[in-house]
Amino acid sequence: KNEPGQLSSARGHEIIMADSFPGKTHLMIEHCHINDPSSCCWSEDGSSFLVKDSKKLAASHLSQYFKHSNFQSFVRQLNTYGFRSFSNTFCHESFQRGRPDLLDNIKRSNNKKKKKASEESKVKEQHEELQSLNDLILGMEHR
Repeated sequence: KNEPGQLSSARGHEIIMADSFPGKTHLMIEHCHINDPSSCCWSEDGSSFLVKDSKKLAASHLSQYFKHSNFQSFVRQLNTYGFRSFSNTFCHESFQRGRPDLLDNIKRSNNKKKKKASEESKVKEQHEELQSLNDLILGMEHR
């Protein structure tokens, strides 16, 4: 059995430690699949993972890998990293059983940059609209 925070490679000798969210999640799913499949496990084909008991996962496993034991926070993080969810099944094309080498492809989406760009765009539009109205008023005053 693997200890939390460690993942034996396919060869069974190498120990891999993780410090990223996708890496910790992969380790946790591997650990649960082997040691506690009633809480969480890989799908049959290994392309997704199933949360069978979110309360048990939160109480027994999340705090061993993350700084919290809040299942909803865990799900929000999954969403931030582009995971798709269907009921209690979560998937990402680069998150697969036995393939920790793919985890570097999982990037956190940066909604703050998008939001800031969107806000800047709105400000620019409003500025242009204000300038048009100003020009219109000036044109009316000169008549």
